[in-house]
Amino acid sequence: MKKFVYSLMLSTALFATNYEDGMKAYQSKDYDKAMKFFSIAGDKDNDVRSIRNLGIMYASGIGVKKDTVRAINLLKKASNGGDAYAGYSLGNIYAQGDGVKKDFKEAALWFEKSSNAGNAKSSYNLAYFYTYGDGVKKDSKKAFSLYEKAAISGYIDAQINLSFLYVSGLGVKKDMKKAAFWAKKVKDTGDERVNQMWKEFKLGDFLEKN
Repeated sequence: MKKFVYSLMLSTALFATNYEDGMKAYQSKDYDKAMKFFSIAGDKDNDVRSIRNLGIMYASGIGVKKDTVRAINLLKKASNGGDAYAGYSLGNIYAQGDGVKKDFKEAALWFEKSSNAGNAKSSYNLAYFYTYGDGVKKDSKKAFSLYEKAAISGYIDAQINLSFLYVSGLGVKKDMKKAAFWAKKVKDTGDERVNQMWKEFKLGDFLEKN
């Protein structure tokens, strides 16, 4: 699993003035002001995005002294409030042992919650866990289902893995046409990571003809 980098997600909504002001301050690297606005939005409006952003700032030590315990509490509150990215952040904290004991089982729980809320990266990471049996019972069919979910959402890493699964027949019936379909989607973005597989298995020969 790739190294997780903490970052805030930009989203907007009507009447989310404090949150939006917090995001503007964060992007301008005025972290004190960002903390102020996120705190107001979290306390006054119970805005889960702001609570999540506060958690990420404490987790990363951006604009404030790093405090993993406080970060986890804030991220749990945001995740339980329905914020998918908060669960993804929590999963990565436990998966990497960032300020806490590494715990794949706990990470899997938060990735699953986040995946169910629609976060494609969490679906991908959970699929990885099922592929290798990290924190969950190894299950190639479950891994395939999660890779497919993330791939359909447009996550390129999942599309690459899904193409490989169709080529190899791991967790799903071997299907070179579907392997070619997903590999072509990746190629069309300019990502060259599927080029070797494309050539080795001559996937171009299996593309559906219009």
